[in-house]
Amino acid sequence: MSKTHLSVSAKEVEEDQKIYFFDTYAFFEIIKGNPNYKIYTDSKFITTIFNMTELNYNLKKEKDKKIVDDYTDEYSKFIVEVSIEDVKNAIDFKTSHRKLSIPDAIGYKIAKRLGIKFLTGDKDFEGMENVEFVKWYYCINLNSLIRSLIYRNASPIHLHYYIRSFEFIFLYRK
Repeated sequence: MSKTHLSVSAKEVEEDQKIYFFDTYAFFEIIKGNPNYKIYTDSKFITTIFNMTELNYNLKKEKDKKIVDDYTDEYSKFIVEVSIEDVKNAIDFKTSHRKLSIPDAIGYKIAKRLGIKFLTGDKDFEGMENVEFVKWYYCINLNSLIRSLIYRNASPIHLHYYIRSFEFIFLYRK
């Protein structure tokens, strides 16, 4: 929450194509400091009350209530109205994409209606039209990995294999 995002009006959405719809996944990655999402921290964006609900609920599983409520208050400035037509279209879409949450389906359909990119890293959206898909960032502590493998009595050959695999994943899977 180090930077305040720019407010977006409905008129700006029509005029500026560099506005994104932030899915709950995008908020989580930005809050966690995922470097792959750094370029979006100064972007104009919109979201829905449903995404804020998902964010607030899931963050409260991990963080202090006050901190989570501060994030929710900060991002609530960018909530757009959800019409009954948005809901109907989203539920039609969800029936053919059952793995998606209802907030995901609603957000995706709103982004499409407004002609802006839907920012997410949710694998269920990979390859879909109108999606700016940004992969997650591997953030594994190598020392923790080695300790875990030693605890499991991994042989030196297995340790070498896992470390080499980790290096490959870290360097090439971004």
